[in-house]
Amino acid sequence: MKLQLKTKNHPKQYKLIWMNKGTKVIIDKFCFVSFFMGQKFYFDSLSCDVMSMDACHILLGKPC
Repeated sequence: MKLQLKTKNHPKQYKLIWMNKGTKVIIDKFCFVSFFMGQKFYFDSLSCDVMSMDACHILLGKPC
């Protein structure tokens, strides 16, 4: 992994179909990403699902 984030097994694995044309992608890993805004203004950590994809961006969002 390029960012060398430590992944853990996902407690509730699920499948996505819409990410790769017609193929199912199993989400079975997640990691915590720490971030801050401003200089010591706001600091937090976010749980992110990890998956293989053909894009080179981080997708953030809330599942429906």
